[in-house]
Amino acid sequence: MTGDVTRSEGFVVFAGQDWWYHGQAHCDFQIARHLAEDQPVLVVNSIGMRMPTIKNSDAVVTRITRKAKSTLRYLRRPEPALRSFWVMTPISVPVFSHPRLRRLNARLVGWQVRAATRLVLRMRRPTVIVVVPTALDVVRTMKLDVAVYYRADDHAATTGVDHKVIFGLESELLMTARLTAYSSQALLSAEAHRPRRNAVLLAHGVDVDHFDPAQTSAEPVLTASIPHPRVGFFGQIEPESIDLDLLVRIAEADRARQLVLIGRVAMDLSRLSYLNNVHVLGWQPYAELPALAARFDVAICPMPDTKWVESASPIKIKEYLALGLAVVTRDIPQLRTLANVLTLARTNDDFVAAIDEAIATGGRATPELRRLAVIGDTWRVRAQELRSALGMNRVELSEPELLGRHP
Repeated sequence: MTGDVTRSEGFVVFAGQDWWYHGQAHCDFQIARHLAEDQPVLVVNSIGMRMPTIKNSDAVVTRITRKAKSTLRYLRRPEPALRSFWVMTPISVPVFSHPRLRRLNARLVGWQVRAATRLVLRMRRPTVIVVVPTALDVVRTMKLDVAVYYRADDHAATTGVDHKVIFGLESELLMTARLTAYSSQALLSAEAHRPRRNAVLLAHGVDVDHFDPAQTSAEPVLTASIPHPRVGFFGQIEPESIDLDLLVRIAEADRARQLVLIGRVAMDLSRLSYLNNVHVLGWQPYAELPALAARFDVAICPMPDTKWVESASPIKIKEYLALGLAVVTRDIPQLRTLANVLTLARTNDDFVAAIDEAIATGGRATPELRRLAVIGDTWRVRAQELRSALGMNRVELSEPELLGRHP
């Protein structure tokens, strides 16, 4: 590998999401923020894996407009307190199935990222972390090596992408990256047969201070008029992560129960429009989520039963638990270690029954035990685990973080 990551000048993180529109809760952003505590970090917003078309997008114009607005922000420091933390949305054209256009796009993005790292962040040999596989082409044009392939999702199983192209890029990353960090034990185990260099588990963390029920403000105006009991969800509302049939079942099973959905909507919810106990509140700032969610009687993760979901590790689960909420979720392998503080449901019937039970009994365990189950799983701990896996210097952790660290 070119360069020595133990003497890193800083990091370039090719993210899987867009900081300005997907929220900073995503794992790559959280890790990057903590890496920036002692070194410069440039986050490159996702260059995508597919071109928006009528076939693969529910709102083509909205997505294109959103990307254009993000690009207009170009290169900025989003958090004044983190002077070494930068976010960039390069000018790009997400064409990945056509080899020549793909190479041209990679050169265009690579030129912009190289200019930012050298002229603004003063990094000539940054440590590269790749989340979205299509960034591999860009890294090559910059004549850099990938230190970490952050395997946060099974991208080849994502709908609407060129599966052959994405699988090929994933395979190359597994073989060339110095380290592949898996966010899910299920995905790590499932890919044991794939050729790869070094692999470690880097489980998702949680911002326990942000999602502290003791710090939540008074009832937000947005939810003050919604009766109880409330069954709530926050996150992206899109087909890959939401089972619409299940949402309809939940809302129809008991009209006195209020279904509260918080997040950017990227799917057709017309089947819920006739139900007056469904409240779609849309996207809300990350800063407001704890106060809004703290009033849920039950928090849910209604993911569909798909191959992509089998290897998922939804961050919101630990955020729910940090708030002390009763949680009902689809039975996902990665969540079974938390089965003592939440309820896993295999079928839609089980899911609805589990919600009824949680409303009647207060849910599995107590609010204090739920929060205690994740109190040591901070993103700062995860950033330190990544540094350690790369042979970098340690940073000082707090006592709760040390007590809660996983071996």
